[in-house]
Amino acid sequence: MKYLKKYDIFLEEDEFDIKDTDAPDLKMSKEKMNSYKKWISEYSGNTSKIDNIYKNFKDPKQIESELEKLLGKSDDERNPFLVEYAHSSKLKNDIENIRKELLNDKLSLDDFQQELKMTKGEDETKLVSYKVSDIKNRISDKSKKIVDLQKNISDSEKALKDKMSKIDKEMKDNIKKISSEDQK
Repeated sequence: MKYLKKYDIFLEEDEFDIKDTDAPDLKMSKEKMNSYKKWISEYSGNTSKIDNIYKNFKDPKQIESELEKLLGKSDDERNPFLVEYAHSSKLKNDIENIRKELLNDKLSLDDFQQELKMTKGEDETKLVSYKVSDIKNRISDKSKKIVDLQKNISDSEKALKDKMSKIDKEMKDNIKKISSEDQK
């Protein structure tokens, strides 16, 4: 022990055994600790799987079924950290899809602007001008939507980090409670 410079929490246990003789609040603390440890270990291993689901599948129903396989069907069995991460990953996927649409709109805009330069009739000019203004409006709307989604992503990632730090604090408190009860 003399070589340890800092001793915050040092437990060799992977899981806290719940005993019949434990007090109800101690049982609850041990159960919470076990579920937190499980969720945190699952989180670090499954974030890349969630990203791959959004990269490899384009059909929303297929994405939903793959996420259901990974996360579970009911809220009771779902890892709250992974659910939050899946939400952020979905928003990132939405941004990528909008960017692709935006690129197509910009290409169409260039084509219609070239066509507008070559039109001769008044009716044809009005029609092409209408298409150009419509595409410019779509581009503007999609750009605004991307900014909003990026803000949502940063907000949800911040909320996830806050939630994880709060749970980390609760875990430390529960470890102290369990350690003090085990020493009695």
